[in-house]
Amino acid sequence: MKYKLRECIAVNEIPDYLYGWEKKEPDKVKIEVLGKASGYDVMSAVFTDRTLPDDDKQVALIIAQHSGMEISGMTTVLSLGNWLCSGDTIAEEILKKQIVVLVPCPNPFTYATQSVDHTFQNEFGVDEYISIDYDGVKEPEKTPAALLIKNLIDKYRPELLIDSHGVAYQDSLVLESLGYSAFSSNRMYNNGFMEKMQKAAEDAGFAIWREDAMQKNFPVSEFNRQNASKYRPGADKGIAPVYSYFHYHTMAASMEVSFEKSGFLRMKKALEMGNEKAAGEYYSGYPTRTIISPIGNHSLRAYGQTAEERRKSRVELWNNSEDFFCFVVGPEMIGQSTLVMVSDFEPIDRESADINNNYHMPLIHFFSQYKEIDIEAIKKSANYSDEAYKAYFHLPDKKARKPKYGVTMRIGIPFADARLEKVLLNGKEMEMSAEYGYTILKSENWTYVDYNIPHDKIEGIMIATVCYDCDAPERGIMEF
Repeated sequence: MKYKLRECIAVNEIPDYLYGWEKKEPDKVKIEVLGKASGYDVMSAVFTDRTLPDDDKQVALIIAQHSGMEISGMTTVLSLGNWLCSGDTIAEEILKKQIVVLVPCPNPFTYATQSVDHTFQNEFGVDEYISIDYDGVKEPEKTPAALLIKNLIDKYRPELLIDSHGVAYQDSLVLESLGYSAFSSNRMYNNGFMEKMQKAAEDAGFAIWREDAMQKNFPVSEFNRQNASKYRPGADKGIAPVYSYFHYHTMAASMEVSFEKSGFLRMKKALEMGNEKAAGEYYSGYPTRTIISPIGNHSLRAYGQTAEERRKSRVELWNNSEDFFCFVVGPEMIGQSTLVMVSDFEPIDRESADINNNYHMPLIHFFSQYKEIDIEAIKKSANYSDEAYKAYFHLPDKKARKPKYGVTMRIGIPFADARLEKVLLNGKEMEMSAEYGYTILKSENWTYVDYNIPHDKIEGIMIATVCYDCDAPERGIMEF
């Protein structure tokens, strides 16, 4: 069989194509030259409604063609750009709330060469795609395109990153997939979000491939790796989506595209969901705020009133999570739930440590070591007892520090009809406030209570306790 390349614009036509967007919609599109790679300009197109300020906009970064010859990945991104500046009502709404950055051809040398020998190699014989590792670019002098993408990720710290791949030949196929690749860490951490993206193409008649078909797990420990035949294959390497996740908690993954319409529908759906209210959120946006979740729907989350404030908080908490720990007071009882965050370990009685430096002590004794805690109020309002509750934790090796950009502590109550009676922080009643106080959200049969705590209100230990009433379902053996 003779293979015919997918039709696309020539490499020297790319600048005019992108500038055509800017000429058509100068208030919505700005073309930027990121730098040079192999003598070519690497360009990005930044889409947003420039009549509105950027501080409350999220960032979606969509790149393609980093693997060189995978042309349909590039043509899908060009198709998305055409739609974003088409005047479509949905596109207009997206650009009011988001900055969408498109990089359709970050590897122009390989694309221009159109050679199988350079499908994954540049003129130095290096694969630019796998040159971005967890910590950065391994050989920047030999991989200029990889360095430009890494710098772009560092600049925007995006909420969403889609890495668009595809086919080189007109009649060839790849599986229309998302969030699965040769690299084990290259997975989008919100499966519900990813599934909705996939379904958008499936509903249009495209055959969508999912990991479920493999019926295997993927390795997470040395034991798993020693028994690799029972697990999904995967390379322990970083690429652009992995780097972005590792450093910025970006919701990122690679996408395979055989047909542009399938890829476009999935990308469009992702951008639409970025404008929607996610489950358990009081604002529209991508579900990227949860940083630590000790159990269930309790979590420590990014804090902020705007997208930029939440972005700063998210990145700080994500990269300094060893500076603090949190735990849920257990056993949890119907009518009461408590989440504890500790960022000051100095008062803790270190003689209570066991041989592994794991700490465990009666909860009331643990709380009483902090002067800012009204221990009597805690006992009275929350009904804690040394017999029922203990604190389990591990002290960090370095001195902790309080989060600079604030934190949100979320308690998830598994009853839709929960009626709050007391919302306490360190034994003191909190007021409702998105800036400093609590907010209530109802979603998917859960009642969420968010403690929103700015930097100047963070204490070394914070005990968030919610007392509530509800009509709990009956328990016991069911007889029919």
